[in-house]
Amino acid sequence: MTHSPLRAPARPGVVAAAVFLAASLLAGATIALSEHQRVQLARADAAAIADSYADILTVRMDRALSVTYALAALVHQGDGRIEGIEGFETIARALLPFYESVEAIYLAPEGIVRQVFPLERNEAAVGLNLLENPDQHTEARLARDTGRLTLAGPLELVQGGEGLVGRLPVFLDDAQGQSRFWGFTMTMMRAPSALESCGLSQLRERGFEYALWRTHPSSGSAQIIAGSSPADLIDPVDQPVALPNSTWTLSVSPVWGWSDPAGLALKGASAVSLALLLAALAGLLVKATADRRRLEDQVRERTHQIRARESDLTRAQAVAKVGSWKIDLASGRVQRSAEADRILGSHEGQPGTAEDLFGAVHPADREIADNAWQAACAGDAFDICYRMLDGEQVRWVRARLDHEPDASVPRRSCVGTLQDITEQKSADAALRESEEFLNSVMEILPVGICFLNENGEIRFVNDAGKRIWGGARYVGIERFGEYKAWWLDTGKAIEPQDWAAARAIERGETSLGEQIQIECFDGTRKVVLNSAVPLRDADGTVKGAVVVNQDITQNKAAEEEIRRLAFYDPLTQLPNRRLLLEHLAHAQAKSARTLHEGALLFIDLDNFKTLNDTFGHDTGDLLLQQVAERLSACVREGDTVARLGGDEFVVMLEDLGTNAEQAGAQAERVGEKILTHLNPPYRIAEQSHHSTPSIGITLFCGHRESLEELLKRADLAMYQAKAAGRNTLCFFDPQMHSVLARRAALEVDLRQGLLDGQFFLQYQPQVDDTGTVTGAEALLRWRHPERGMVSPGEFIPVAESSGLILPLGQWVLEAAARQLEAWARHPATAHLTLAVNISARQFRDPRFVEQVLRIIEQTGASPQRLKLEITESLLLDDIGDAIAKMTALKFHGVGFSLDDFGTGYSSLSYLKKLPLDQLKIDQSFVRDVLTDPNDAAIARTIVALAQTLGLGVIAEGVETPEQRSFLCEHGCQAFQGYLFGRPGAAEDLLKGLRSPC
Repeated sequence: MTHSPLRAPARPGVVAAAVFLAASLLAGATIALSEHQRVQLARADAAAIADSYADILTVRMDRALSVTYALAALVHQGDGRIEGIEGFETIARALLPFYESVEAIYLAPEGIVRQVFPLERNEAAVGLNLLENPDQHTEARLARDTGRLTLAGPLELVQGGEGLVGRLPVFLDDAQGQSRFWGFTMTMMRAPSALESCGLSQLRERGFEYALWRTHPSSGSAQIIAGSSPADLIDPVDQPVALPNSTWTLSVSPVWGWSDPAGLALKGASAVSLALLLAALAGLLVKATADRRRLEDQVRERTHQIRARESDLTRAQAVAKVGSWKIDLASGRVQRSAEADRILGSHEGQPGTAEDLFGAVHPADREIADNAWQAACAGDAFDICYRMLDGEQVRWVRARLDHEPDASVPRRSCVGTLQDITEQKSADAALRESEEFLNSVMEILPVGICFLNENGEIRFVNDAGKRIWGGARYVGIERFGEYKAWWLDTGKAIEPQDWAAARAIERGETSLGEQIQIECFDGTRKVVLNSAVPLRDADGTVKGAVVVNQDITQNKAAEEEIRRLAFYDPLTQLPNRRLLLEHLAHAQAKSARTLHEGALLFIDLDNFKTLNDTFGHDTGDLLLQQVAERLSACVREGDTVARLGGDEFVVMLEDLGTNAEQAGAQAERVGEKILTHLNPPYRIAEQSHHSTPSIGITLFCGHRESLEELLKRADLAMYQAKAAGRNTLCFFDPQMHSVLARRAALEVDLRQGLLDGQFFLQYQPQVDDTGTVTGAEALLRWRHPERGMVSPGEFIPVAESSGLILPLGQWVLEAAARQLEAWARHPATAHLTLAVNISARQFRDPRFVEQVLRIIEQTGASPQRLKLEITESLLLDDIGDAIAKMTALKFHGVGFSLDDFGTGYSSLSYLKKLPLDQLKIDQSFVRDVLTDPNDAAIARTIVALAQTLGLGVIAEGVETPEQRSFLCEHGCQAFQGYLFGRPGAAEDLLKGLRSPC
């Protein structure tokens, strides 16, 4: 027998002392935390109050110091010149009443006080050098060096007393546009009277001591500006006061300090009382708990003994899971064991009935139970299985009944057993359901499943297997030859002994996912995924095999279609770029081993876009198909013909020998053959179409170049063929590659230059016949950080071809418009016009008119002073669009000049339609106007034509007085050239020469 160990009782006195100590510590911690939070809240309130007064100080000081900005504006307006004393006093007298705290205002050019108002009581300040005075030079220099308004002081004033001084440094631009230090505009406030309006004294009324102080700039020590008490504050709250180029600090603390001794004492007394009360309660609770546990231990020991005896009685039946009962057949009384009660549940039937013995019998099995009861009454034994109801559940029970001989009462007492067989019945049903489910699953599976015995005879095949084979034949291994099949990868017929099923049965091999082609019993052919797994018994002996077949015919067809779409051009059925790169990589690897040269021919159809746009894409597609057929007829069987897309084809030649020169000759012959085959007309839809190719050729051997580099070289050579006149072939030229590489590098630098602001404008003067500067032409220049000055002739073509001319041209327009607006502000330059060159690509931009008008609006430039120079080539593509854009801008006042007139396609018909203002004689005619009669005649004609059309005329490139005289004599009244000035900065524009005609 086991006994529960009795726990040692806790001592109430010890527990009470521990509770008192813990409660005291907790109360102390709580009081300390509460006091800390109270102090923090008080400090936060003090900080908020200090912050509000700091804001008042900042606002009052900013207002008082703002007078310096008004004085600075006067200095700027006078361009640094100080008007007489009377004028300064008049302005100062008008300003001073608006600034209550300001005692006096000063002007200190070059840092020396020259003027002060009022002069009375401030005479000593006149002539004071602020930058050298020992007491004031530190903060004066700080204001000058930082360029910011600076509040200095409190400091001793030379005129006596303490004051606060605000100094605003003034900077003016000199003749070169450089900013220089002019001096100070200053204001002076008396301390501490200037601070009275801030109401700091109210802090004392609100229970706070305060001190307003700053760190002295020279000594670094704290300088008290104002305070409520000479004594140091106790743990104050510091609030910075942000002032111009300076920081003061407002420190505040309560008059009576932060602590609350009376409150702490009250809280301490309350905490001790509560700890004593808790200690007393804890002692009583411990004593009561000990008594209750002692009684519980005694009850638990008695209960354990009783349950142990009951467990011995029921253990045997529980282990066997069989209940028993005894029936007195005379009285009908039934005695059941605990296990029998568990099986039958809580149901009780009427005494002397079958339900009293068998429980709640299922209605369908009541007849069985009644018959068993009658048999028992007759003295016959029985063994039945029946169902009984257990709430909503149905359980199976097996009942047996035997007679029990009794000497005193013969044949009236019987002993029976009960066994719950629900799990056994469920297992049997589950097994049947599993078999039925497995059969149904195998029938609906999309794969064929066959079970074979050890002789290879089919014992089961599902419907999918029958469909795959077009029927099923029950034959053994020796007749496997009746099944016709081939290995998919090699096409070799499968022998009977090589079937996966035969190998599984005879050798115990497992085969998974073998792809085979079969001939079904109905004669059709299919691609099948074939697997076979041996079936073994408990000893590991093979007793058969499971064969799984999956029809993947459609999948294989889809794979082939995907491969065709992935690697072949759908229009021409030629290899596409992806497959070409694979073949090229293979050819490079082969060439590296054999050292044989290969060649890549890049073919582009000339003017294919014109044919496509004229006759439609259907005609273009048919032509591409015929080109593919002709190309395929020009090469050997092992060579590759591919279409990259559009009208671009590539031919790859392999095994051209080890001699590069001979390989090049062979590649050239193939290229000539392609030219010959592609030149004849193409017959499409009863019409004849002509198309010629341009061919670029590059050789390769091994891995000297990457795949993309080879294609790039062939592509470059093709463009060289197009540049040579089309319908020809060219080999790759490394020099051309280096030129393009430099061009690409220049394009990258152009983009970076736009971002970094490396571009600037220079202005070349334009003069009239008296030599007076009437305007200028804006010329774009590029100062590269490494290349230096880059010629416009070098970077403008790159900008045109790359599209960078659009942002670059917009920048030029904006910069020119800003310059026009700057000239307009000065009478000496307000009349100047500015000519800006417009590129063809920029002019054709649909948003060009909108951009020009927006720039004029944003910069405020006068459109009447802006002249856009366009070239004749710009007008050739769409004369109607050009006239519409020019007319729209002309409506807003923008002028137009036709640049380089006479060098392009000149047509009087369009010339008279254009809203032009001026013709510009090209410098190529001006250069030889004195020596070449033709140039002289052209110049005279242009001048006469302009006069006839009512247009102005200007000659560019005038470099000698003789050229100018000739042009003057024939009516030209505007000039531009080195004779009058080279391109330079805008400031140099008015230095042009004046000479009579």
